[in-house]
Amino acid sequence: MNQREIVSKEKVTQRIDQMVETGRQRATATIERLEQEPVKDRIVKVGQNGSSTPIEVTVDGKNRVGLLFNGDTEPNHFHSHALRQFAEKLDLLGRGSNLKNWIDGEPWQRMVVADAISTTLANTKTRERMLIRSVDNQIRGVLSDQYRRLNSVDIIASFLEAARRLQMKPYRASYDEIKWSMEMILPHPIPLQTPGGVDYLGVGMALRSSDFGASGQELAFKVVRLACINGMVGEKMLREVHLGMRLPDDITIAEDTFRHDTLRSAGMIRDAVQSVLQPQALQNRLAPLAIAAQEEIEPEAEIKGLVKAKRISKAEAEQVNAVLSRNDENEIPSGKATKWRLANALSFLGQSSEISEDRRADLEQLSGIMLGIRDKKELELVEA
Repeated sequence: MNQREIVSKEKVTQRIDQMVETGRQRATATIERLEQEPVKDRIVKVGQNGSSTPIEVTVDGKNRVGLLFNGDTEPNHFHSHALRQFAEKLDLLGRGSNLKNWIDGEPWQRMVVADAISTTLANTKTRERMLIRSVDNQIRGVLSDQYRRLNSVDIIASFLEAARRLQMKPYRASYDEIKWSMEMILPHPIPLQTPGGVDYLGVGMALRSSDFGASGQELAFKVVRLACINGMVGEKMLREVHLGMRLPDDITIAEDTFRHDTLRSAGMIRDAVQSVLQPQALQNRLAPLAIAAQEEIEPEAEIKGLVKAKRISKAEAEQVNAVLSRNDENEIPSGKATKWRLANALSFLGQSSEISEDRRADLEQLSGIMLGIRDKKELELVEA
């Protein structure tokens, strides 16, 4: 058995310290932004003669599509995510529609989108109640009136408290106005025997959610190869969709439900975190990695299969092949062609500054599936 350390334990421990310092700063910044951006909710009835708060579609001097609510002096402009949700609810983004691409298009294209929405509202006879969520006069979510609202700051606080009880520390956090993520890691490296020698892992938990319907709330097991910080998302420990009771027209009446749902969700997260990293549970979750580290594969056939299944694009397949050919231990494990090596090549793509947070998460989930630490699930298909 090869006992060579691919990167020394001392160096990977130093890397964890560096990751934690950066992660602490990002976690603090994420929480501060969420605290400084309170969400304003309102229930709107959409339909001909059916709106309790009449709305007017607007386009401002910056060519931003928005809504002017009765009683407001300034319109609320749409975030592109919310505008897409609103157009979908009005059935404007069907097969063959150009509007989906025009939402983020040229000024004249956004004018066409605004006109289509205005005309549809004026001629829609069926009434529909929608929850519109805004931050600082920006509409960020257009959702069902059964959307279950949660206080993200309290959810994160509960996650951090539970993780710190197990000595975990923040190492990555992000917030892009629509969704957020918070990831924690144990401060000590865990060895993994591979054909190329002893590799070291960081293990922890990842929590992600959206207050505006971009995703459900998910808590998952997380593994990081410390030699290069490639991440692999493992088993989902908790997944909640934001679906609850029908909200009343007067949204303030539902504040007790809002607080109750938040406390309930926070408690479930605390319980899940405490159960994941118990010694025997952790050993069981890492067992598939030991197998994947030794299991040899045909990389070319595996990559072709991923493209055919639309899990990666042809361009991404070329990038994966380039990573494998470089054989740089700072990017992926060297040595035999194993599942562990290919999974790292996939995850390494997610570290590119040109990759979105959503795509990075997809690649890390795909890596986890390949390693057997995450059940197979439907990932968003990509263009070949």
